[in-house]
Amino acid sequence: MNLEKTHSKKKVLNYFLKRDITQTEEILNIFEKLDGAKRGESSTGFPYVFIPGKKDNKVLLIAHCDTVWEGEEGKQKLKYKKGVYFSGNKKMGIGADDRAGIAMLYLLRNSGHSLLVTTGEEQGMQCSRFLSKDEYKILNNHNFIVQLDKRGNREFKCYNVGSEEFIKYIKERTGFDYIPPSSYTDIVSLCKTICGVNMSVGYYNEHTPNEALVYNEWLETFEATQKLIENSQKFELDKTQQKNIEREDKFRYSDFDILKLIEQYRANSGKTEEGREDIPEINL
Repeated sequence: MNLEKTHSKKKVLNYFLKRDITQTEEILNIFEKLDGAKRGESSTGFPYVFIPGKKDNKVLLIAHCDTVWEGEEGKQKLKYKKGVYFSGNKKMGIGADDRAGIAMLYLLRNSGHSLLVTTGEEQGMQCSRFLSKDEYKILNNHNFIVQLDKRGNREFKCYNVGSEEFIKYIKERTGFDYIPPSSYTDIVSLCKTICGVNMSVGYYNEHTPNEALVYNEWLETFEATQKLIENSQKFELDKTQQKNIEREDKFRYSDFDILKLIEQYRANSGKTEEGREDIPEINL
């Protein structure tokens, strides 16, 4: 079944947000069934799935299917109201970090670009550290790498694997704001000879039971990513230039706003069920 033609993008997102966030096997199995998929495992036992693209000017798209809730007891309880996904389980989030990115990868599976689903990102980038040593030549045989795994809206990071030219290219194609390097994620390990970017996917308060995902922000990033990878060009990595990269710091949607919104929903839910939605199950 071609899910994105049968259902809306929102239903595809719903599907992946409803997968069990305490384990990764279900997600890995979905991608392992795609044409040309290759499943592997790090030396420390963390699996991954790589689907090579067929375009000449292909980009590598990546997301991680593990969550901070892996191995925990219980199950996420997904709620939705006024465009925001949030948790109905006060002890567990919704795993939008990074099932939101995983949903985008699935929607882009027929784009001709390569896909990489990793695990162990939340445990010190276990897969990407392994791949950066054993498979980096294959993974760097792309124009650049796009990771779909950043909090917030209309923002992107390049950490230490960007360039002034690459940042300008992303801004012009997406209209998103560049955010200064901080923390780390899979592209920090994977980008050896090409540039990489991590795009915001609309989640907030990740790693907490107050985690939330704004649907319109997720959709905006999906559409911006499509523009970014269309007729892409090659961006070689020059680490000697990293210290000269422009610094910006713009945030469009604060944690406080989202947290207040969730608290209001939960307070109102004790009075009435009007407007609150349980996300229905669909088949892939």
